[in-house]
Amino acid sequence: MEYKRSQNKELCVKEMVNVSFSLRKLIQDPNYNTKNMTLGLLFFSICEALLLILAVPMTFSVFKAPSPSGIAFASVVYGFTLIYTLLVVLLLCMYFSRTKAWMNSKEEEKRFDCDDEGVTFIASNQETKAYWKSIQAIRVFKYCMVIIPKDSKTITILAPIENLEGLKAFIDEKKIDIPIIQKET
Repeated sequence: MEYKRSQNKELCVKEMVNVSFSLRKLIQDPNYNTKNMTLGLLFFSICEALLLILAVPMTFSVFKAPSPSGIAFASVVYGFTLIYTLLVVLLLCMYFSRTKAWMNSKEEEKRFDCDDEGVTFIASNQETKAYWKSIQAIRVFKYCMVIIPKDSKTITILAPIENLEGLKAFIDEKKIDIPIIQKET
């Protein structure tokens, strides 16, 4: 089956990145409403900025009139600020690295192969197979679809929505009992 490119690659990639951050929840509940990671990262970044704005003046006031409890409190606040900063930076790096990698991927080298055992996603340097018996559902979003496994040990396949037609036709033809979940957004 031919791998079809997205008509709107940028929106598709953004949605695929958002879905990829929610895969664990989707495996637990295929009807889970995924969150927009862009808004979440913006919220975390604003909270980080506020935390830094409040922490710096507070510690300067502690050092003007040092006391053991004030220094301990400032140390705890700075420790929390450091950990929170590292978390925000890690999330931002993960989000932007996934987005960049998927935006720069060469789609002409990809394809799907469906057979009686399962669906195989073939890229230029790797081949991934999800067996029908290990798939619990196919979830359809606005710009992408995801083949959701029954457990986290099985591979999850994300693809542009344009590939749904061919996959759905094969499933209907072979009478494979896998629900296709499509929610209105």
